[in-house]
Amino acid sequence: MRLGLLVLLVPSLAAADERSLLYVNPAPLVTASRLVAMGGAAVGLAENSESLPFNYAAVAHRHPHRAGNFDFDFTAGVLFSPFTGLRDTDNEGQPTTDVVAPVESQLGALIQFSRFGLGVSGRFSSKSLCPSPSCLSASANQWAVVFGFNVARDQLVFGIGAYIANANFKFEGNTYEYRGWNFGAGMLWRPIFYPFRIGVQFVSQTSGTPTFDTMKLPNLGGSRTAFSGVISPAKLSVGASARFGEGAWRFNRLSQSALKQLPDDFNFANVPHDLDPDDPRPPGRLLVTAGLDLIFPVHGATTLTPFVYDTPAVPTGENASVVPRLGFEVEAIDHRLRLRSGGYLEPPFVQGSSIRPHFTWGTEVFLLNIAADWSVSASMDIANRYLAMSFGIGWWT
Repeated sequence: MRLGLLVLLVPSLAAADERSLLYVNPAPLVTASRLVAMGGAAVGLAENSESLPFNYAAVAHRHPHRAGNFDFDFTAGVLFSPFTGLRDTDNEGQPTTDVVAPVESQLGALIQFSRFGLGVSGRFSSKSLCPSPSCLSASANQWAVVFGFNVARDQLVFGIGAYIANANFKFEGNTYEYRGWNFGAGMLWRPIFYPFRIGVQFVSQTSGTPTFDTMKLPNLGGSRTAFSGVISPAKLSVGASARFGEGAWRFNRLSQSALKQLPDDFNFANVPHDLDPDDPRPPGRLLVTAGLDLIFPVHGATTLTPFVYDTPAVPTGENASVVPRLGFEVEAIDHRLRLRSGGYLEPPFVQGSSIRPHFTWGTEVFLLNIAADWSVSASMDIANRYLAMSFGIGWWT
């Protein structure tokens, strides 16, 4: 969900019709650098805290190298659009040259105890639109709190979460704020001895309501009046991931922590685990992951453009849409360098626009181990009239 960072609850204006809701485009990516590079196809992967926004089951998915009863993971990233004219975040068909370079950031963290996990995912954003003579400044923050557990020898992992969002914008000396929330649930199936996974996630519609009295709004010039709310559509995501190459069976191996919870009389020979936890071989050099997002329709919504330029509202998000995603990751140098690529198709949410293909790519370098393992990553999301760059740092133990 991309501009979700920035507009997830950013108010706008409606034109003089019944379209009084601001639509939040759920297709473009504002997420960890790794998943930007892989086109956001993470619902069938669900690894580490970076995957929390895509599949809540990631919170209780135990890393194969986890040895103790307790574990934690942390990730952080920043995303920005450096080029003026490549900031059409809503696929409206024309570049928005008046957008001051947006800055958006993301973080995720989780802790695990035995079969259970608790995690949090946060997104922050800010940007300004400055058509003459006035500027609109917008900022937003979103938080998801997730709880999960696994069963059937870690073959089934479940997660449920609550999502809270807050945003405000400033225009001609006035500040307007919106708040919203939703619920979501995710599941991951990782069959032992097989090099693939299947994931499912559903998130309900987020309806942001104003914290001010919409009946007493002053006229802001022309036909501008504040939106009555903002809306992010409900989304159902399904996907799968698979490993290829020597050692691919180790993709779904059990961690040492999980092995300790098996019955004493269990036949360990029938359980895929690391005979040598320090085995340097990757679990298959090639990772392929794919997903499909079903975006549910909303009614009475439009984009931020009518507010900024005081133009008629354009119907947005009125039809159900699908967003196919595909990603690849190659272990170029064992445990040192990973190369990634992928892409997705952004639907024409705005009436009159067309499908927009996105190409994504990136890399990650694993640097050193000081108190924990550290890595740095970079990625890029490129489409017609759109370019976003992401940088991240990984920290885990």
